Amino acid sequence: MMRRGYLMLLTGLIAGLLAAGLLSRVYGSTGGAGSIGRPERLDLVFLLTSEKEGWINAVKPLFEDYFYRKYGVRLNLVLHVTGSHDTVNLMLGGCIKPDVWSPASSIWIPYFDKKWRELHGNTSIVGDWYPLALSPVVLVGWSDIIEKYNVRGFSDLYTLARSGVDFRYGHPDPLLSNGGVMALIMEFCEAANKTPDQLTINDVRNPRVLEVVKALESKAVYYGKSTGFFGAWAVDAGPQAITFFAVYENVVLSYAAKA
Repeated sequence: MMRRGYLMLLTGLIAGLLAAGLLSRVYGSTGGAGSIGRPERLDLVFLLTSEKEGWINAVKPLFEDYFYRKYGVRLNLVLHVTGSHDTVNLMLGGCIKPDVWSPASSIWIPYFDKKWRELHGNTSIVGDWYPLALSPVVLVGWSDIIEKYNVRGFSDLYTLARSGVDFRYGHPDPLLSNGGVMALIMEFCEAANKTPDQLTINDVRNPRVLEVVKALESKAVYYGKSTGFFGAWAVDAGPQAITFFAVYENVVLSYAAKA
């Protein structure tokens, strides 16, 4: 019953997100709910990031069925899954022209709009938007190793690195993935003993802070292009390939049973 309720909730959220973008395509030329001019089929291109892929795949057939029953139009939800920065590059380059875009964080929305305006005569493309879900970035490790060294945060990893303990650390590529950007910010914050809103340029340039971040990054063995893909790789590869890694909490929950 809990799983069914979970799916129904997500269906409702996605319906609210997608239906608004589709209604004008279904009814825009008719001025009403009549059948004249209504297409029999619609392809909706949805550009999203990998940490949401499991959720969306679970509700995709439910939403397509809901849309047909409500509007009499066969909807095909076409998914393109990649990292947040990669979604921006794909749209700016015209490789993908999505009907719906869902980056991993709201920080990418003004960034994309800025880059778009630079290419299109300062014309903004971003309208209203709102977050559907929040999932924190967490530091993850295998339970036996966490218990052995009592690891509770990045400062503990730095202590292990300074002590000569051999371990492997990783996170998604910050040039491609929002999760990678967030992980890097967390490293700087812990090194500076500040929260993200308190972090300054001077902190980022501080030699002591840079020493901590450099020590952590020296242990990095793998940079995935997206957080969900990285989490899947870490579980499949196991503790022989990676000891600690930073991903979204929902990615941990999705793969915990498999690990």
